Amino acid sequence: YDVSLNVPSVLYHSFTRHEEARKTGADWEWWFLFKKHSMRLRVQAKKVLATGDNYPGLAHTNRYGLQIDMLRANAKKANALAVYALYSSENPHTLCGRGSSETDGVYLAGANRLNTHFIVGTRQSVTAADLLSRSVPLPCIACCPYARNPSDGLSPFFEAYFPSELEEQEDRSIQRGIHSQLPTYGTPPANPSIN
Repeated sequence: YDVSLNVPSVLYHSFTRHEEARKTGADWEWWFLFKKHSMRLRVQAKKVLATGDNYPGLAHTNRYGLQIDMLRANAKKANALAVYALYSSENPHTLCGRGSSETDGVYLAGANRLNTHFIVGTRQSVTAADLLSRSVPLPCIACCPYARNPSDGLSPFFEAYFPSELEEQEDRSIQRGIHSQLPTYGTPPANPSIN
């Protein structure tokens, strides 16, 4: 939530426990604001266990169903990208090949990718390395070569590292997660631009 306070081109909206459990499957939503469009992400946070099995956290259920299914379905309905913010003190190998640094600690992973690798099919033990090897460090959003062109926004970044999150769009004229209208909450900056 501090990101929105310090970076005017990022809006943060938290969901109540009730909204998360019954509707969104997400802890919060991020909007990355650019000059011509915005990108919407629905985010579920999980603490990664350094030792032991992380499957129970990924396969979390309540009386409304499997959290990852709810996150994916609601993100699709809201035209948002479904991602996990994985909190870890590990020093992992990540999707981008960049090793972790001491300033990392939060890693982004696509919900569709995690669902395909760990939830669908036979139950398996999920290690920290399994999860984090399918993620990118959060600071990469600001410094990745794929995210440096302000006119492209974050689309090249997500196309490179989160291709499965961009799939499943029925209307091909609409790019998944991209909005021309700003969100109805929060106060957008006068000239939004991430870069």
